[in-house]
Amino acid sequence: MTPSDEQPFAQALVMTAEIFAEPLSEARIAGYFDALGDLELEAVLHGLARMRRESTFFPKPADIRAVSEGTPADQGEIAWGRFLHALEHVGTYRSVDFGDAVLHATIEAVFGGWVE
Repeated sequence: MTPSDEQPFAQALVMTAEIFAEPLSEARIAGYFDALGDLELEAVLHGLARMRRESTFFPKPADIRAVSEGTPADQGEIAWGRFLHALEHVGTYRSVDFGDAVLHATIEAVFGGWVE
């Protein structure tokens, strides 16, 4: 998330706190924002919405992170889809930056890498 994401994030967290009748201070909002700051806003908002629908307790940052990032199987499926999309739309003779070190390491280990 970026500093410009603070307001929409805070609004979603406040809504979640209201649903669970949980007190929320500015410091607590800032702490949650800091703990989840490496994630994309859309993923965090999706995670909070899912927690509001499915949880019986006010989520900790780790709970939101787990729902936002998905299970390891979910992450693997997403990475596989990105790999297949690159094969189809980029090909094997042009360089691809997936922005995912694990995916790059896997391609290196399994296929010997991608073109630089």
